[in-house]
Amino acid sequence: MTQVQAGANGVKLLGGNGIVANVIYADVVACNAIIHVIDAVLAPAPAAPAPMLPAAAAAAPMAAAMGPQPMPMPAAGGRH
Repeated sequence: MTQVQAGANGVKLLGGNGIVANVIYADVVACNAIIHVIDAVLAPAPAAPAPMLPAAAAAAPMAAAMGPQPMPMPAAGGRH
């Protein structure tokens, strides 16, 4: 979430990524809108990572979907 702070030194924006941007030009008329020019790139806060599953639990649904698999045949002469 971006926060806006107006003060005697102008307007500042705090992005979710912790970056502070200053409004350089306000109320600039564009072809289909009015924009404010800022001096930094704001981004949302990073999303929380998905919980990790143990390898066996993650592989079980994949193995069930694949069904039984044939065993690999050894190379001729019993060598691999």
